[in-house]
Formats: sequence, C-alpha cells, structure tokens
Amino acid sequence: MSDYPVFARPPCVIQFSTKHEFFAFLRKHHVPYETWGDKERRKIWKEVQEGDAVYCIDSSFERMPVAVRCIMPIAARIAMMHPEFGTLVLVEFVRKGDFFEPRQQMESSLSEKMLLDPATGEPTETPAETILRCLRQEAGVIVSEGELGEGSITFLPRTSKVLTPLPARFRVNAEGVELDFSPTTKFPGLQTYRQVAHYSVYLHHRHYWCGGHRDPDTKYYSFWRSVHEQGIIEPIPVRLVALVT
Repeated sequence: MSDYPVFARPPCVIQFSTKHEFFAFLRKHHVPYETWGDKERRKIWKEVQEGDAVYCIDSSFERMPVAVRCIMPIAARIAMMHPEFGTLVLVEFVRKGDFFEPRQQMESSLSEKMLLDPATGEPTETPAETILRCLRQEAGVIVSEGELGEGSITFLPRTSKVLTPLPARFRVNAEGVELDFSPTTKFPGLQTYRQVAHYSVYLHHRHYWCGGHRDPDTKYYSFWRSVHEQGIIEPIPVRLVALVT
C-alpha cells in the first residue's frame, strides 16, 4: 500500500457558472433542495464556489441518472507531547443542553475537505496544506509547513470498508483511503462520493493554549485534552466553557 493517499479522479466533472445553473442541475436530477433550510442551500453552493466539492452524474441506476457530490476530506488526529501535561490530543466539542460534548468523529480531531480543481476534480493542494489550513481556520493554530519537523505529519493508510456498493464508474484507482458512496445527512436526497484520507499530526508544545478556541464559522469549540487509559473524554459544563474562553 502506498505511503501517500491516491485519490480517484471523479468521472466527467460538471462545471457551473452561476448559482442558478447549479440549482437547476440539482432540480433536473430530482435533488429536493427546496426542502432544505437556507443555511444548507448557502453552504452547498459555497462548497462549489470555494472548490470543496465537484459534481458528476452516475448513470448506473435503473431509474434516472443521479447527481453525485464528490469530496475528498482529510481527517487528522492532532496531538502533542507537553513537558508538563504529557500527551495531549486536540478535541472538538459541540453544545448539547447544559454541556459541551466531544464530537463523535472517527479517530480524528479535525476534518477538512481538500480543495479541488472545478474542471477535473483533482486536488489543488497537498494533504499537509489542507491540514494546516484546517488548523488555522477551525482551531486557531497557525503553523507553517516549515515549522513541522520530519515525521510530524504521518499518513495512515486504510483498507477501505465500503458500506454501500460503489457504482462501476467510481470503482477506480483510489489507494489507502476510505471510500463511501451514500446519501449525506447534511443534504437529504443528495448522493455523495467520499474519499477520506487519515493522518496523525504532532505539534510542538508551543502551540498549546490553556483555554478553548471557537471556530468562527461553526458552534464548535476546540480544547487540548489528556486521554486516560479508557480513552474517554468527559463533557464540559457550559458555565466552565464560558470561563475558560
């Protein structure tokens, strides 16, 4: 298996010049975007504008061709060795009632979609660039690639466990990444093709902070936490989050 992720190029990428053209495409392929909230409609168009997602069509279904959203997320477990607190891991928390609870992300601290070429669907940045951009935007950690020592970012190859059968056009040369072809909960009625690459990242302890950081674009908070043997990270009362941030 490769020591670097191999992403499959999405087949026959469709480009959109305007928002109207994009939503006309969704309507033509029976994606019920009218039932979504304004936030979801803004977000899905923003993905296209910023290069987080590209679209293609799958014609292997018995019924009409299906619109497919193609994304390539990078999932990273962020950790550090602190001289006073030992091994720490960066954890995102989301508010639920009177507590902030750790997000249920599979073995990762943060996740960010790679930027894609709108004409080809191929990545326009490296996984390391995606990780550093994610750290800056979501956790307020500003790190340059030159600051990272050798071995600081490690690719963790996965044998993909496809939960749903991949259509023939999508069964291509991806390697070391998790593949998933299924509806997305964020945008009900839309099919999504995900290629997820996993990484571990070790930062220098100078990037530690004792409070929390709130992602300005979401309701998530990031905190450094020490994980004990059971790997359980306890919820944080809302009143304490207000104090430390």
